[in-house]
Amino acid sequence: MDRLNIGLIGAGNHAKKVHYPSLSVMEDVNLVAVCSRTIEKAENTAKKYGIPRVYTNFREMIDKERLDAVYVITQPEDLTSIALYCFSKGKNVFMEKPPGISLEETKKMAETAEKNLCKTMVGFNRRFMPIMIETKKIFASRKTAVNLCVGEFYRGRRAEPTDTVLIKNTIHAVDTLRSLGGDVSKVVSSLETVEGDYGHIFRVLFWFENGARGVLIASYVSGKNVERYGINSRDVYAFIDAPKEAEIHFKGEPEPLVLSGEKLAGTRERYKLEGFYQESRHFIECIKNDEEPETSLQDSVKTMKLIETILRAS
Repeated sequence: MDRLNIGLIGAGNHAKKVHYPSLSVMEDVNLVAVCSRTIEKAENTAKKYGIPRVYTNFREMIDKERLDAVYVITQPEDLTSIALYCFSKGKNVFMEKPPGISLEETKKMAETAEKNLCKTMVGFNRRFMPIMIETKKIFASRKTAVNLCVGEFYRGRRAEPTDTVLIKNTIHAVDTLRSLGGDVSKVVSSLETVEGDYGHIFRVLFWFENGARGVLIASYVSGKNVERYGINSRDVYAFIDAPKEAEIHFKGEPEPLVLSGEKLAGTRERYKLEGFYQESRHFIECIKNDEEPETSLQDSVKTMKLIETILRAS
């Protein structure tokens, strides 16, 4: 399988900023079709990236095209029905987070994909940020176990209820902490709304099965978008200002190692700096080598279970 034929469903701003640029520079990928509800969006995107065919009906695209994989970059409310149709036709699927709007939807997609032998990947791009990958490599090379990880996730006000912002946005930080600490055995959380109906603040404590602990603080009444992670072990401490920079402090050494996200990515382009290119590269390689993607639907069920646990525990 030298080149994969890819069809994309969705031509919105996010898809055009990160997913089309990522795939269009890969030499082992053919972008063969794009589908959007709006024909103008589909045609404009196809023209920009040299995609030969456009559709406004995703079922028609799936039925007519010979596709090795489908990218579903839509609103989460639309995702499940599209993905299930793709799986029924035996298509591998990359989807944006969240993987549906409930745990039950995620489970249904995971079960259907497995039944039809389809590979899946959910776009938890933080795991694939160059700054995050390099930091985790350093911890692994020192053979030092993480005992505490802390996440800060701050955004401006969103006119959505607490469960929606947790599932659609804060899920990035929840998944990142799970990727750092492992599976979770216990959660204590406090969710409250201040300054009107949508000033949500989340405080969550995690007990990981391996004995490590985690803390998440998220706010939707912030004057600045912030995403930071602290990773601690006996011998190493890392502070990550995602996706730009990380400071790695080693026990007994006076000066930290400073990592630059731009240098690691080789560019300041968002689609590589923030891990979108890298996650797609991972998905493509998994299809070619018949391997399970790191953030498959089966793995993402664990993150969605954690989201529901946080809501119930608050």
